[in-house]
Amino acid sequence: MDTSKSSSNPVHNATAQKPPRMEHFMLKDLDTGMKSYVTDQDWVEKPTIPASNPPSSVAVRQVTTQPAPVVNAARPPVPPNSSRPRPPVQKRARSDELQNVYKTLRPTDHVRVVVHKKRDRERHFGNLYRWQRVAAHHGTIRVIEFNKLGTYLASAGQDALIKLWDIDCYLQENRTIVLNAIDAPSTAGPSQTRIHSAYNYIKKGPPAAVFKGHTSDITALSWSKNDFLLSASMDKTIRLWHPNSKACLRRFLHEDFVTCVSFHPTDEQICISGMANGIVTMWHLKERKILSKAETDDLITACAITPDGTTALVGTAHGRCKFYGLFDEIQGEWQFKHTTQLDVRSRRAKNAQGKKICGFRFYGKSDKVVVSSNDSRLRLYRLDDKSVLTKFVGHLNSESRHKASFAPGGRYVLCGSESRMVYIWEVDYSLYRVPPAVGQTMKKPVHEDETSLQKRKDAGNSYESFVAQDSGEVTAAVFAPKMVPERALSARSAFSKSVTSGLVIVTAGDDGFLRVFGCC
Repeated sequence: MDTSKSSSNPVHNATAQKPPRMEHFMLKDLDTGMKSYVTDQDWVEKPTIPASNPPSSVAVRQVTTQPAPVVNAARPPVPPNSSRPRPPVQKRARSDELQNVYKTLRPTDHVRVVVHKKRDRERHFGNLYRWQRVAAHHGTIRVIEFNKLGTYLASAGQDALIKLWDIDCYLQENRTIVLNAIDAPSTAGPSQTRIHSAYNYIKKGPPAAVFKGHTSDITALSWSKNDFLLSASMDKTIRLWHPNSKACLRRFLHEDFVTCVSFHPTDEQICISGMANGIVTMWHLKERKILSKAETDDLITACAITPDGTTALVGTAHGRCKFYGLFDEIQGEWQFKHTTQLDVRSRRAKNAQGKKICGFRFYGKSDKVVVSSNDSRLRLYRLDDKSVLTKFVGHLNSESRHKASFAPGGRYVLCGSESRMVYIWEVDYSLYRVPPAVGQTMKKPVHEDETSLQKRKDAGNSYESFVAQDSGEVTAAVFAPKMVPERALSARSAFSKSVTSGLVIVTAGDDGFLRVFGCC
């Protein structure tokens, strides 16, 4: 037998004679991730690529220069370390509505609330959700105010426009779907099987009214008990408006920039305004005349009238709060009468010099007021003896005009910050508890109780905070004066009974947006 001739056995040929050296290539479809393998000869022959995949989406990578493996005609070659394509996983079909919800609603609708220096570390606002974002103004929003009934929200700022927004406490829903166990993803836990929709707390559509007339930045707003609205502006005027009229009802010219304005709480024909030249003016709106003037030695930055309507508080740029009586009982006429002065400052050297007073917010109809100032402090004062009950710290307010805002019932107070944050403090229980019945007296006054004093001090240093916007500055933040009814929340997927359920927070930013947050 001639051994020089090759055998007809293909296996013997494969072992006796080495095949020519071939390079091995991998084709990977970057769109689908599918892989296929070719030799250099196949590549020279220009293998066809499916028309559905454009040439730009195919990547060719050299894998090895080792000889190609022996080809078995009964089975296609499988390159080493290759993974066979798996059949696609069959997913449960979802309705179009549910798929749209997944696309539009994100898990960030739940707001992360941070607790600071609380002994119990309890998050009272752990059930806070981002409900709505409204493109309201061009430029910075400087002030937002609810009317007394909580049916309107007024916003104004850099664009010199005042916009009124209708409020719906019963929360028209955009979309709310509770996922059943069958529809929920298998990896989702109990807290992940619900989708929280954005509710229309501010009614959808254009604002209820847009008031035009001011020619410069609007600095302050004030509502009367019958929904009349006063606006102050850097154009040296204050204007009177009403939701039922698109036109300006009254216009009052001033000598200098108007920095603040306030309605009388019981007589809406009376208001006061403060100017940059240090003059505070009392106006009779119906008769369009000045009733009285008072001059200070500093720039006026804030003003307000006590709930009983007897005293005006005027804040200045150097931290002085001046008290004026409004009505002269002897002469029987409206007239300013200076009574006393309060220096809003700390005793320590760092903050010993008074800083600009940004605003006043009265604690319901009681004799207490919160004064916000540019030393990043909120101070809760008693009006009878001018003593400080609590000092709230944590936020940053060194140049802006952030004011405090009380929640309905007075248990919480919040304030915006020059960062993206909103800060919330719990007011000491002894201040907002139900007063004793008629004929009963407290064993010890609150302000003389050392334990209560220490509790109030701790409360001022303990707070909860959350990020209100992704960038920029929160320019204003308020609690809504009216809580969302429980029956409006009980039907919602996110509802869980808590002490804060139904509270609503509205913030404004330097980006012109209003943002609504609610506790479910």
